[in-house]
Amino acid sequence: MKKFVLIFLISIFCQELWAQDPEKILINKPDESLSLEQVISSIEQNHRIRFFFKKEWLEGIDAYAGDYPVDLKTFVEKTFSPHDITFFIRDRSVILYQKNYASINLENDLAKDDEVRIIGDTNSPLDEKVTISGKIIDGQSGDILPGAVIRVEENDEGVVANPSGKFQIQLYPGLYTFKINFVGFEETMARIFIKSAGSTEFTLFESSLELDAVTIEEFAIDQNVNSAKVSVTNLDMKTIKSIPALLGEADIVKSVLLLPGVSTVGEGSTGFNVRGGAADQNLLVYDKAPIFNPSHLFGFFSNINPDAIKDVTLFKGGIPARFGGRVSSVLEINSRNPSTEDVKLKGGVGLVSSRLTADIPLVKGKSALLIGGRASYIDWLLDRVKNVEVRQSSAQFYDLNGKWTAKVGKKDFLSVSGYMSNDDFKFAADTVYGWQTQNLNASWVHTFSDDLSGEIALISANYGYRVDGEVPSTEFLLESNINNRSIATNFFYNAGASHKLIFGGTYGTYDFNIGDLNPVGSESAVDPVNLEAEHAREFAIFIQDEYKINQNLTISGGIRYASFENVGAKEVFDYAEGETRSENSITGSTVYESGELIQRYGGFEPRFSLKYNTSVTSSIKIGYNRTQQFIHTISNTAAITPIDVWKPSDSYLAPKIADQISFGYFRNFKDNTIETSAEVYYKKLQNEIDFKNGASILLNGRLEQEIISGKGRSYGLELYVKKSEGRLSGWISYTLSRTEKQIIGEFEEETINFGNYYAAEYDKPHNLSVVGSYQVTNRLKINGNFTYSSGRPFTGPDVKFRFNGNVLTYFANRNQQRIPNYHRLDLSLTLEPGLKKNRVLDGSWTLSFYNVYGRENAYSVFIGERRTSAPIAYKFSILGSVFPSLTYNFEL
Repeated sequence: MKKFVLIFLISIFCQELWAQDPEKILINKPDESLSLEQVISSIEQNHRIRFFFKKEWLEGIDAYAGDYPVDLKTFVEKTFSPHDITFFIRDRSVILYQKNYASINLENDLAKDDEVRIIGDTNSPLDEKVTISGKIIDGQSGDILPGAVIRVEENDEGVVANPSGKFQIQLYPGLYTFKINFVGFEETMARIFIKSAGSTEFTLFESSLELDAVTIEEFAIDQNVNSAKVSVTNLDMKTIKSIPALLGEADIVKSVLLLPGVSTVGEGSTGFNVRGGAADQNLLVYDKAPIFNPSHLFGFFSNINPDAIKDVTLFKGGIPARFGGRVSSVLEINSRNPSTEDVKLKGGVGLVSSRLTADIPLVKGKSALLIGGRASYIDWLLDRVKNVEVRQSSAQFYDLNGKWTAKVGKKDFLSVSGYMSNDDFKFAADTVYGWQTQNLNASWVHTFSDDLSGEIALISANYGYRVDGEVPSTEFLLESNINNRSIATNFFYNAGASHKLIFGGTYGTYDFNIGDLNPVGSESAVDPVNLEAEHAREFAIFIQDEYKINQNLTISGGIRYASFENVGAKEVFDYAEGETRSENSITGSTVYESGELIQRYGGFEPRFSLKYNTSVTSSIKIGYNRTQQFIHTISNTAAITPIDVWKPSDSYLAPKIADQISFGYFRNFKDNTIETSAEVYYKKLQNEIDFKNGASILLNGRLEQEIISGKGRSYGLELYVKKSEGRLSGWISYTLSRTEKQIIGEFEEETINFGNYYAAEYDKPHNLSVVGSYQVTNRLKINGNFTYSSGRPFTGPDVKFRFNGNVLTYFANRNQQRIPNYHRLDLSLTLEPGLKKNRVLDGSWTLSFYNVYGRENAYSVFIGERRTSAPIAYKFSILGSVFPSLTYNFEL
């Protein structure tokens, strides 16, 4: 019993001792023969106090020599303050800081004592780094936030959360300020006291109202300098919505055109061109599913509803190994996860279309549904046009988005994402064009451990077009489509704070309906044409590692192996040797059964990039990547049209292979509020496609007779300046580039321009974009953008002559002339809602003017004949006047 009482009293005494304010612990006078390090060790043993410091800081410093006993705070202050060492006492720990190690504001830290978060339950040596892991989540929906940036203010180190929202960083024990950023979310700051290795979690919340203009962001304000990624840009959705657009429709694809190295062949064209690549050389993926035609209304609008999008990333170079199948760029679009907490509505009403998106929680905190749609009503505008043919035309489009998400336990996340779009355009009273996209993606993400997570996705992507001819006695229906089914796996492994490993693979199948033409009605004189379908299989595996060698040097290396197989059922024609492929040189054919291998292609695709910081605010980057493209659009026009045909590589059509190297210098000014960069690149392309003179493409089942191939090259300089803060913000981008082809065939008809290099159809040497935003007041903002570019090449006649009384023209060289240069100014005014509390509906008005000074930019130039004189060139313009629009956007 006595022992029990004694133990009880000792425990009470120890608890009281432990609960005592550590700052008031009394320190007795130490032995003068002891060094300061020995004095500190004695205090730690006698009073259960832990000191954090570096040994070299104690050199030349003696313990306080005044009156004793003194409290701990006085002892530390009297001993270290004269030597420019500050301190912070928390939870029986004394943290010493030298100014050149990690400065802090002592007064503020003491005032915010309760806000400091402690990681670790033991005391690690101060001269050894420990690993801190964590996760970034959405505070409202609980969703993970992959790509969030975590930066440590004291040493300016930073990491990016992986696709599972997790991160790792190595730091010395001590007190730090963590700053966490994610596009569209409020910045979060946290004071972290690291005692030993451990983990934590940060919660971010969406921004409520932006008072300053936001421009293109790459996740962190200095990510352009410190990221190892080369030629990669992330687009903020709020920026996209603020850019003036045709008839007020926020447009993701059109916003990409304002970036350096990106251009288009003209207004009303589908797709875009990146660093000298054709439009079909860009991989556009929406929730991992490819989109083969990203346009509404022949390219005037993109078919992506911006209200359903979380982020957009353009890879111009340094394409990650997980992507393949295109040789120019990747535009990755990810939809946002719906809120699992509250019902949300977001939408807009404009002059030509309206949209609405809803977040619907199903199981609070765990499962939710996103449903969005957009539809047009443009016919009322066409009815007011003076031109009779235009007035008799009609145009309609719609698109639908859906996404279901669910958390299953702590380690699993399920999602199903669906997308559908449809277009119908009727020109006058004779022809109706229509094109449709239907995509579906089902994904399962599983967390195996803090370091390893994986994802598996089942993907379906379908695209098709139809043309209805309605002229009496020649009614017809022309159809074509491409269907892609695939399964993809991605694994993410953090092999320590310095290594980020990604690996996985894909397998998919393709079905190509090259074209079916059938008469409609018994009176139609159209003969049916049903081309043979084509089939293919594609397989790829990849691995990529990003390794941070030290604070300044980071390298990223990866390799991808891709294999493509063209398979039956199909009949393949044989041609005589020593003759160009034509109807007259066919010697026979080979019939392949369903699934039988016809032709296999494959190869390795290495990817490499290096980043070296030349200073805190500047870096140089070098990147190289090889890519292969196995499917192609067959078109002899500069722009993609809805009736272009997708075709796989086969026995006569080899895959395109591109090798690109890029070098860039990046530097920021004024606390990262001004970004500048200069990049040069050179790209070499094998198996570039072109066509024989007078080639017939439509409904041609023997395209190998029309296609010729050679090589291509593109090179250029990209300059970029961006100001991200202040009332006036924006960016300027300028690209100086050339894109050329060289086609040398075995026969004269297979050689273009006598075997010399010639400009590609989308070659535009000069491209300038100026984007600005001025915050007039907290509610009123003015946005504008100006674009200028060289005219694209076209083939005009070299000479004229008379024969039998007729004026004839001779075309000697291809793409030797250019259409007039392009330039356009757009402006918009946006009135945001006021800062009223408990507002149910947030609404804003945007008044925009597209093509302010009514420039009649040429889309193409064609040659017409006049009876009494030489042929003359005529300019064809699609939009030749200013287009005003008014849009009301709201959020509930």
